[in-house]
Amino acid sequence: MLVLGVLIAAISSDASANGRFPTTVDVRFHPADDSMRLVSATFGLLISSDGGASYQWVCEVAIGYGGTYDPDYAVAADGSIFATTFDGLRVSRDGGCTFELVGGELDGLFPGAVDLAPNGDVWTCATLLSDNGAFRSTDNGVSFARTNVDVTGAWWHSIAVAPTDSNRVYVSGFVTPGTTPDAGPGMNNVRVLRTDDAGDAWIELPATGFVLGDEQDVFIEAVSPTDPDVVYARVRRANPPNGDAVYRSDDAGQSWVKVLDTLDAITAFVARADGTTVIVGTQFDGVRISPNRGASWSLTAAQPQMGCVGERGDGELFACGANWEPDHFALGRSTTGQTWQTVLEFREIAGPLECAPGTLQFDECTVKLWPSLAEQLGVGVGGDDAGPIDAGAGIDAAPGIDAPAGATIDAGTGSGGGDCGCSTAFAAAVFVWPRRRRR
Repeated sequence: MLVLGVLIAAISSDASANGRFPTTVDVRFHPADDSMRLVSATFGLLISSDGGASYQWVCEVAIGYGGTYDPDYAVAADGSIFATTFDGLRVSRDGGCTFELVGGELDGLFPGAVDLAPNGDVWTCATLLSDNGAFRSTDNGVSFARTNVDVTGAWWHSIAVAPTDSNRVYVSGFVTPGTTPDAGPGMNNVRVLRTDDAGDAWIELPATGFVLGDEQDVFIEAVSPTDPDVVYARVRRANPPNGDAVYRSDDAGQSWVKVLDTLDAITAFVARADGTTVIVGTQFDGVRISPNRGASWSLTAAQPQMGCVGERGDGELFACGANWEPDHFALGRSTTGQTWQTVLEFREIAGPLECAPGTLQFDECTVKLWPSLAEQLGVGVGGDDAGPIDAGAGIDAAPGIDAPAGATIDAGTGSGGGDCGCSTAFAAAVFVWPRRRRR
């Protein structure tokens, strides 16, 4: 009860910075090194390079974003970290100390998501009112080439590469109402495309099989790790007011069948390496598991407030949970998905990532922001009653880089593919907001 009292007082107090309650929202892994993992949170990024023995914090301003936005991340084989930001796709090649804009063909575009192919190619989908597309890098993000996606007024917000076929890629998004004759109220503005040849040609897939919600948002959640023709999609707000729906295609997106409805937004999704097991999590409508690609579902034994879920290369599952009550883990671990073991609580964060003076990570994160954040998260405070000491609903994020006023951005789902979680309402806000600054 002490913890609940502290949390309620914190939430009701004046919130600083982005005003969100501290929680984890995504987990990503190194493709070949199980000792490295990234945990995205509402107050920045947590990086472990020692198998989870310790986690270091990187603040938002060091990555290049702010506000209530959560980047999509990917880790390359050499340890390079890619992050989507309002200014463009950024990459860190020094373990997270500095993030630089990729630029080039992506200059001035907003990257909706990022994903890696099994051959190491880096893929991203990007948009701007006057320009959009899917882009591929064959040199680990040094340069990107535009592929042959040409849909006027499209807003691409998810991309997924098949784990078994580097040439098979799916993208999804929507056409902004008013930009084309077939885009407007009452019309199906969803667009789902597939390439079988690494972007030389794209096939527009039927979207009539989806029963859409009021925002007409379809996200590619995952491609089966064993079959590139099996793909899963999520329809956002298909069940008003907040519920989603999951669809599966067994024929590379040519047809879709609904396999699950939820009453709350889906915030966690993973198609496991066995090719048949699927786990879907929500904050308040339960965690479900299917042993047969979604043909049937059951509630898991433990029911954390799951904010993300991912499977590491060795088969271990990791999930985002409620750091305080009721889950007592910011990151949990499981082999089956039925029960979870605490891996990390915020109070156990080792500190800010150690970087050289002159970097934003040192000058802003370490020197200015970490002391307050550590106090708010109760870092170093032991015991079950350890909770946020100050306004947990308003973690001190770095100032100066914010999302457009009125933008609504959800937290993504931790899927195998990239997913920015951006809604159509957000797209409308961005289109009228001068968010691009040429560097």
